[in-house]
Amino acid sequence: MDGVPGMTFFDVRIPGLKMTVVAADGQYVEPISIDEFRIGVAETYDVIVEPKDDRAYTIFAQGIWTTCTYADLRHLHTTSDPRDPEREIELHLTGNMSRYMWSINGVKFADAEPLVMKYGERLRITLVNDTMMNHPIHLHGLWSDLETGDNQHIPRKHTVIVQPGSKISYRVTVDAKGRWAYHCHLLYHMSGMFREVRLVCLKPAFADMEADPLLSKLMIDKLEISEADEGNPLAWEAELQLLYSRAISPYWDLQLGWRGDMQPTPTRNWAVISTIYWNKLVKTIYD
Repeated sequence: MDGVPGMTFFDVRIPGLKMTVVAADGQYVEPISIDEFRIGVAETYDVIVEPKDDRAYTIFAQGIWTTCTYADLRHLHTTSDPRDPEREIELHLTGNMSRYMWSINGVKFADAEPLVMKYGERLRITLVNDTMMNHPIHLHGLWSDLETGDNQHIPRKHTVIVQPGSKISYRVTVDAKGRWAYHCHLLYHMSGMFREVRLVCLKPAFADMEADPLLSKLMIDKLEISEADEGNPLAWEAELQLLYSRAISPYWDLQLGWRGDMQPTPTRNWAVISTIYWNKLVKTIYD
């Protein structure tokens, strides 16, 4: 069952029948037998219902109460990343009900800096709801691992409901490079209660560089063989490059080295200088 777009939260029940929740946001959880559950905007639940009699049943979606909470969810499998968070990001969900203006930390999206996360890190995000509305917060590209007290079976969700006047924490493994959206899923909140999440491979360019073997590397390439015109059975094209690569800032690498064109003759030697930005070649100079 999918959460309905817009502004509505539903408490779902089928009078006379138990429901078994087996997945939340597409992630299997240990089966939970319940009478009713609450579903927010953009959330999904997989529910098994087994009618007892050959008759019609009514599905109700209404009310405020629920018997299935996040604390009840346990992932079906062992937590994939059991590391403790290295750092914490605390975000306050803020807004003005009378003017119906919404923001994060009192800053609307148009004026906000991106949230920067380091590729490979494990961090904690704590959301504090300073408003009197529910907010379904959706982090694109990364899973939100709810801190429910059971570190062995942490449930994973892509959308997390933050109740009015409360706070909730979850862990994030930063394992998908790129730029992602992070926002409240209520349509009229989204323009202000929105952030860009930017994942970067931060390299400590000015500290401990010698201790990290990934920051410096020697590359040797390349040898090519190609068929020649008629009359020559085989022609060789041989080019050898010896390049030393070094990080010079969090985003930039500098490559220095030598290139030799060995075949066809005559042999030529070149000095090589290349710049790399986020693993993409920007400029190479041969001299």
